[in-house]
Amino acid sequence: VYYMRQRTQTEDFEDKDIEKYFTKTIKFIHKPTEIEDLKKDLPIISFDEKYIRNLEEKYKTKEEKSANIVFTLNRLILVEQHDNPIYESLIDKVSRLIDLWKEKTKDFEKIYREGLQAIEEKNNLLRRQKELGFSNFEYSVLLILEHKIGKSKELVSEVTELSKSLEKHLFANWELQVVTKKNLEKEIRAFLLRIRAKLNLNLQDIDEISYKIFESLKKYGKR
Repeated sequence: VYYMRQRTQTEDFEDKDIEKYFTKTIKFIHKPTEIEDLKKDLPIISFDEKYIRNLEEKYKTKEEKSANIVFTLNRLILVEQHDNPIYESLIDKVSRLIDLWKEKTKDFEKIYREGLQAIEEKNNLLRRQKELGFSNFEYSVLLILEHKIGKSKELVSEVTELSKSLEKHLFANWELQVVTKKNLEKEIRAFLLRIRAKLNLNLQDIDEISYKIFESLKKYGKR
């Protein structure tokens, strides 16, 4: 349909045309669309009070409102999940919303309500990160630990200390150096063993959390 609209200004085609024009369609779309440019050109999604107010004013039915929330949240997660840990924590909630949307008998009120809750959680997470002054890596570690043991004031200072201890090992392309990676893994594990008793962690917890923190470091740590 896209190819026909752009090249022939028509939507009249048969099944055999799909195979015929498929390659041309891919090339046609790929040529003007570079993924980096696409990402940069996407508007910044702001789930503030203005967004909710516009949602209430522009869309009259719960179906329209729930559809807007589901697809906007989904786009946000797809685009931003690799840039900030708060979006990773929302993946399960957004996936649930999409599953609810796919149900034959859709409960639009429920989808809308849970969508608003996801937006509120996102805003609260982002506000808290700014208040703490945490980098994306530091915040990801805090969220990982809190997911396991719950919130604790002590965790904030512990995460700050871990970040400082790892900082001295980081340099450009550190993830390509085997020795450096081993040292960082040891540092993370030593940190968890030190606070093990305080946070009531068993060895399985330490293995699991250590892996998650190291993966987060690769994603958000300085290069």
